[in-house]
Amino acid sequence: MKAMEKRQKAAKSGNDDLSDTQEKFLAALFEQVTIRDAAASAGIAERTARFYMSQPAFQAAYDQARRELTTEIRASLFALAGKATTGLHKLIDDPLTPHAVQLKAYLSVIERVVPSAEAGEVAPLQGKTVGLIDVRALAYLTNEELDVIEQMAQRAEMKRAEAEK
Repeated sequence: MKAMEKRQKAAKSGNDDLSDTQEKFLAALFEQVTIRDAAASAGIAERTARFYMSQPAFQAAYDQARRELTTEIRASLFALAGKATTGLHKLIDDPLTPHAVQLKAYLSVIERVVPSAEAGEVAPLQGKTVGLIDVRALAYLTNEELDVIEQMAQRAEMKRAEAEK
């Protein structure tokens, strides 16, 4: 179903108290930026549109349509988030993905998860640093600079492994 059809369906659902013109204006409110543009799209005067908006039945219909549209948008975004998460997993796990790209993907996840997580769950990351580097600063590095960091981390890991032998 196209976005416009969804908006019109949301605008019409359960609105038996509205005239066809009011329903058309209601749908236009979700398609246009301004009330004036929505009124013009529905073929009514702006003054008439504002009168409609002052009526309790119209307000209730608008609120209902907005709730339904918001629910659809949230469901769509959650589905997209699932795809994005799957894509990030594939990107990070793919051995052919450059280390700099993997690091940026990791940082992207950390930057979004850490602020929203509960404080007790992420105590080591509270200062938003990974080792000696501020996570927010890493986002501004080029791929070449991230490659250098990755190479240095690999060297450090090799030296640590040798020292533990």
